[in-house]
Amino acid sequence: MSWPSRHKLNMMILAEIPKRQWSQPLQEKGIFIRFQITARLNDGHIVWRGWFDDRNDADAFLYAIATDTLHIQPELWSLPTPMWTLGMGEQLSYYFATKIYISSTSTTSYTTPLDWSPINTIQCLGGGGGGAGGVGHASGGGGGGGGAYSSGTVLTIGPNTSVTINVGSAGGAGGSGGYGGNGGDTWFNGTSASSASVSAKGGTAGYPASNSGGTGGQASSSVGTTKYSGGNGGTVSIGGGGGGGGAGPNGVGNNGGGAGGSGGGAGGSGDAGYGGAGGAASGQGQSGNPGSAGTELGSGYGVGGGGGGGGGDSQAPGASAGLYGAGGGGGGQDIGGGNVGGSGTQGLLIITYTPGSASFFSLFRR
Repeated sequence: MSWPSRHKLNMMILAEIPKRQWSQPLQEKGIFIRFQITARLNDGHIVWRGWFDDRNDADAFLYAIATDTLHIQPELWSLPTPMWTLGMGEQLSYYFATKIYISSTSTTSYTTPLDWSPINTIQCLGGGGGGAGGVGHASGGGGGGGGAYSSGTVLTIGPNTSVTINVGSAGGAGGSGGYGGNGGDTWFNGTSASSASVSAKGGTAGYPASNSGGTGGQASSSVGTTKYSGGNGGTVSIGGGGGGGGAGPNGVGNNGGGAGGSGGGAGGSGDAGYGGAGGAASGQGQSGNPGSAGTELGSGYGVGGGGGGGGGDSQAPGASAGLYGAGGGGGGQDIGGGNVGGSGTQGLLIITYTPGSASFFSLFRR
């Protein structure tokens, strides 16, 4: 193919990928795939990043850039999210990547696509621990710990290779006077968190009638080149402790707040404050406030905040955490039943790679 003479272009054609490897039915299995094009200045500054849900749309967009026809094809501008505009600038380098989100906790294997390459990043978020239930005429329950975060590159596997994976389950809510459930570990290419190429530990359950909430998933027990611990669950008084926030690429999950007398503690935010907000503290007799879901990892996915603890009267349960990887809030003191803890939220596995037949291409306009 001949390119316009006013371009300096270094490009390798994207490999053809069977539609079954990226089509809509995969979402029924908890696998969601998006295609990303990033435009950078020569100094590396990102000018624009567009997401495509259809590989054919991404291919059409790339071809229009390469042939210098994108500016005269407005029907292509609205394909990515956010849409492309004429004001993006010149002398830009364009990078293509595929991103796969796996949220199903029942998925146990992943087959690398035909265009897989060693230019990849694996991100793991561990599941969040559940909050403990309040203890009868004694105290509230501790908040659950948030899941850890880990990322790394896997160089030892090739295209069309099946690897074992796990997405950490959510820690269940503790019943009246009972412990919550531990959050599950998330890993890629292994049979456990310790043996995997990349892994993140789940947060532990909240304790009933204890001055320590659940412990966040520990970076030291996770595997990867970048690792952060989840936030610890909040301590108790008459009210329940707040759930810990999940860790993310920007840092640790924030700790859940301790109960203040008869009121419940606030949940910790996720990803060093870049993720979802923790649930607000609750007053006496009030149910806990749920944590917010994170969105900072793209396509509505992110690190969640923990749920706020329940207040110190009858029927004041702890609140559930926000997606993904945050701990649930503890229930308030139980004097009439119903003061259960809040559930933690499940982990998440994100796989990003640059196709081996594409790498990147640069486009310079005179």
